[in-house]
Amino acid sequence: MLEIEGKRPTEGSGVDTDTPDAEENTAAGMGVVVRKYGLLAPTDWDDDVTDELRRANRFWNKLVEIERDNRAQYQSTLNRSAALCQIASQITELETERENLIQERNRRRAAARSKAKADTAEQDARLTELRDLLRPFYAERKTLSAAARAEMKPELEKLEAERREEVKAARQASGLFWSNYNAVLDSFNVARTKALKEGAQLRFHRFEGEGRLVNQIQGGMTTEKLLSGGHSQAQLSITHTSRGRPAGVLRIKAFVARDANNKPAPRPGSGDCVY
Repeated sequence: MLEIEGKRPTEGSGVDTDTPDAEENTAAGMGVVVRKYGLLAPTDWDDDVTDELRRANRFWNKLVEIERDNRAQYQSTLNRSAALCQIASQITELETERENLIQERNRRRAAARSKAKADTAEQDARLTELRDLLRPFYAERKTLSAAARAEMKPELEKLEAERREEVKAARQASGLFWSNYNAVLDSFNVARTKALKEGAQLRFHRFEGEGRLVNQIQGGMTTEKLLSGGHSQAQLSITHTSRGRPAGVLRIKAFVARDANNKPAPRPGSGDCVY
């Protein structure tokens, strides 16, 4: 799927679309328009393209490795707080009991083939108790964690600086075209933020020959420029109709390869598309 994002004045914005200065009249009156094109199988796919996708996969996994190591060091630093370790141990014990009760309740429901008919009163009652027991423990852990982070702030800041340097080094060593490593980094940062909020762990990805190639147009591009074939990064040629819809060929700079003289050379990628 190809997505091309552009801007146009929104209805009722008061922007005069017939003047060359319309875009400068008001930024607030601009709405985002996303045009989607269905891409068919690439027409010039080869092993070098698969290699770029493999590099992207390795880069993701390297970022996960860096993150896991950093979190382990982060937690090890916080664990020097005796009070925090104690409350964490109590929480773990209660959460383990809760998990066991949930599994037993699910087992009984499966055996009875009915949620209503299963005898889970004992498990339900204890789960309610555990919920009430855990609530103040969670609040106390939050307070103790904040205190530990404040006390160990210089060490934690050093760990974060080291993590960023490792990410930078991994990006430089990835061998990826710059817009492709930016795409991996953007996806990773979104996943990392969510995982940190939810207390989840980021996962390694198995490479199965799939992935995405991204061409990031610096400064943007008008639809007219894309269709005219005058841009070096991407061209979209509408050549015919398919089932009554415009169709053609998309050609983008997929990454930078090496030519016969081992010099950097753009590697284009093409594919039939339907609007």
